[in-house]
Amino acid sequence: MMTLSDRSLEAGFSLVRGGPFHGLLRRARGGSESPRAAVLTAATLAAVSWTPIVLLSLAAGTAYGAGVRVPFLMDLPAHVRLLAGIPLLLLAELVVDGRLAPIVAHLADSGLLPAHAREAYRRELAAVARRRDSIVAEAFLLVLVVTLVVGSVTWSGAARPAEGANTWFSSWENGQERISSAGWWYLLVGAPLFQFLLLRWIWRLWIWARFLWALSRLDLLVIPSHPDQAGGLAVLAETQMAFISVLLAPAAAFSASLARMILQEGHTLAQCKVAIGTFMIVGAGVILGPLLAFTGRLAAARRRGLLEYGSTAQALSNRFRHGWMEKEIRSGPEGAPGIEIVSAVADFGGVFEAVRKMRVVPFEARQAAQVVVVLAVPFLPLALMELSVKEILKRVATILL
Repeated sequence: MMTLSDRSLEAGFSLVRGGPFHGLLRRARGGSESPRAAVLTAATLAAVSWTPIVLLSLAAGTAYGAGVRVPFLMDLPAHVRLLAGIPLLLLAELVVDGRLAPIVAHLADSGLLPAHAREAYRRELAAVARRRDSIVAEAFLLVLVVTLVVGSVTWSGAARPAEGANTWFSSWENGQERISSAGWWYLLVGAPLFQFLLLRWIWRLWIWARFLWALSRLDLLVIPSHPDQAGGLAVLAETQMAFISVLLAPAAAFSASLARMILQEGHTLAQCKVAIGTFMIVGAGVILGPLLAFTGRLAAARRRGLLEYGSTAQALSNRFRHGWMEKEIRSGPEGAPGIEIVSAVADFGGVFEAVRKMRVVPFEARQAAQVVVVLAVPFLPLALMELSVKEILKRVATILL
């Protein structure tokens, strides 16, 4: 029986390897958790969701050509969701798991946690595992997806026709919209799978954010003079960057939807700027926002450090002044103690400077910028629709330089 003091809670930690759906996929691939098996699973689910639509739309004559307003092969958002979104959401598990497992062990062994806080730390790890494995949570996500499908097909992201026009997804007959066989497969298999995987990641992001909040409430040994300028917590920011891989899927899907608006509905890139900017800001908030839970503790540690280290700096400065300025330091062998105090003042000056530069958030501005830049990548094709590569590079250079 596992106890809270069992090191397996830390050694075997995973935010993604648990839950009914993960168990189903694991059984389907013979119990393997290898990267190769994960890649094969992602490719298989993408094929299962996409290939039947191709075959059904080919059979119906709506895969390509001018027979319908939007043939399937021209429906970019559908392709991106099924062929890019589903694999990205599944493969992001490899990236996140590879980053989070080591940090959980590091936090336990790095000295950040005093002995009396380790039991509470392991309770929080156990809570993460319970929430991750929750049948109720995944059942709720499934019900939510079904509700979206039944309630409104607009959530599917498929190209739906205006009244009187036909697409691969549906057509109009006698004033009523009729969904095609390919449309039903997308509506009942492809779109729900993408939505479920995305909602499951939202649930996981909340679980991890809740863990970070609980961690920030523990009696952490935050050292103001730590070289990372974040009291030893900067490693958390590096770990959070792994979640960028999760947001690439919704970013690509959103970009594809905007591309359809530009190509087929007459919108311009300028009209999409606010939406793109909002997405990137929200994305940066999702990734780095949970770290703000440590702001209060870091600010308090910095204030305390300035007082404590300031007192020591004052004492050393007084000794230096009395010894050097008042000629108590002598040259030669007998002056060795004076040399020691000079060295101590110089060394401690560097320590105090580290305290003074300590941040009140674990992340740096460059990391926030990195998140925005990476999330902007899926939107670059939109710029290519209106601007040449040369013009884009010129504008980027103007911004950066």
